[in-house]
Amino acid sequence: MAYIPITTVRYTRKAGRDVLETFLFGGRYGGVRVPRGVPPEVVSEFIIERVQPDSPPDVYSRVAATVRFYERPDVLPHLRLALTGAAASLDDVLRSAFVIESIGDLGTADEAAHAAAYVDGVLVPQPLALNAFSVLFEALIAVAPAGSPQRLIDRLAAAVRQAAQNQGTERGIQDYQRIASVQRNDQPRYRNRWEAKSRLAKQTPDERRAELVKIYLRESAVSDTQLEDWAARMLRAEAMQADPQPVYTAFAQALDAADPNKIGPQRARFEIVRAAQAILYLQGKLTGRQEDLLEKAGPGAANFLWDDLPHAG
Repeated sequence: MAYIPITTVRYTRKAGRDVLETFLFGGRYGGVRVPRGVPPEVVSEFIIERVQPDSPPDVYSRVAATVRFYERPDVLPHLRLALTGAAASLDDVLRSAFVIESIGDLGTADEAAHAAAYVDGVLVPQPLALNAFSVLFEALIAVAPAGSPQRLIDRLAAAVRQAAQNQGTERGIQDYQRIASVQRNDQPRYRNRWEAKSRLAKQTPDERRAELVKIYLRESAVSDTQLEDWAARMLRAEAMQADPQPVYTAFAQALDAADPNKIGPQRARFEIVRAAQAILYLQGKLTGRQEDLLEKAGPGAANFLWDDLPHAG
């Protein structure tokens, strides 16, 4: 078994707390990417100390991203304090949904089942629930294969029927068109992602590895940020807990197949960088040809499976 760290620690405790303060509480100035290099235990300590049950939903969204990268299930009891059994405002619904996401990402099967029941019993019935439709559906995807999105889907259908009956004014027509568009366009995509996550979560690493790589490289119809991060975490867990070689091989095959003449230069560059970064992050090695491809592709984006450290080659 290879030693694969979540991150190479390069911040002191104080500096780590400072960068977490900025990321979690800095709003639009906090950046869009979870800071790498913080001591993992500091991540947990800081969240437990600084995040309150009534902290803004944006903070909980950033907390979810942070504990997802650092794999910190020890913070879940603290985050669950925000699940009060009621949701009087849209902020309450959003905050609770982000907590549910964290439980789905890091909790046990029993915890995921309880979280799914909370969505159905507490959040979906709220008057403002459909204003958070995408966030609630992503929470249900996070807990999958526990639970089901059917109650949320039924709630949306009922709202569409009601809106269809209230088209006597221009505002009524606009409201109907807006919510019908969510049902027609957004709901099928979210349901497909829920079904894909549910199916893959039940498979063995060998059965799902190739599809997870496709999802992470945005080659799948169900690729989106949430499932890309989940696929990355499943591949990372396999590499950390078992033989990492099959994961290296799967990414290497994708890297070698990224032909700009077939998929276009921009697409090829993205796949080369993301696959190469994944191999290097998981402590694998690139061949000489792969090194050349990565160098020609340029730095690219900093992806989930990347520690934001320079690659010496």
